[in-house]
Amino acid sequence: MAALYLLLNGHSWLGADVIHSGWAVLLALTLSLPGYILKRFGAGDVKLMTALALATDGTILLGAFAGAALSSALWLLLVPKLWLHMSQRLREYLRYFGPDASKKLPFAPFVLIGTCVTLYWIH
Repeated sequence: MAALYLLLNGHSWLGADVIHSGWAVLLALTLSLPGYILKRFGAGDVKLMTALALATDGTILLGAFAGAALSSALWLLLVPKLWLHMSQRLREYLRYFGPDASKKLPFAPFVLIGTCVTLYWIH
């Protein structure tokens, strides 16, 4: 949808022109493909970052990526301390984010956090 919008209108959803969105796609692939090759990212994460690049620009993409990295690191630091104090209902709701669930956390929720913080910061 973001690529179609970009091709039809000549700018991204947030107003970046085609050239800036193209550079953002290259940046997204540069940042996410090594993680995919090293099996730290899934194919969906690469597609998510590419779609975000098509919808925005390089600045927002970098902010989203950095915000995702910082928020996931913060989550990994805080969860072991807070997990036992959470209610059982909340722990069940967040079961895939638990300290023992997996060594590889889902990346998309952290990208959402990074994108929201970046958009708030910039605008």
